[in-house]
Amino acid sequence: MQATCSGVILGKLECEIGIALQYENIFKFSLKRTFKRIRNNS
Repeated sequence: MQATCSGVILGKLECEIGIALQYENIFKFSLKRTFKRIRNNS
């Protein structure tokens, strides 16, 4: 997955925030799936 890094003024900061948010969403999604699997197994 590639985050688009555009913007001149806040370029680097904007890019890092975008990537961080993207990874946070992936993390939350995989966490939800894991919890569902644990709940179904018990």
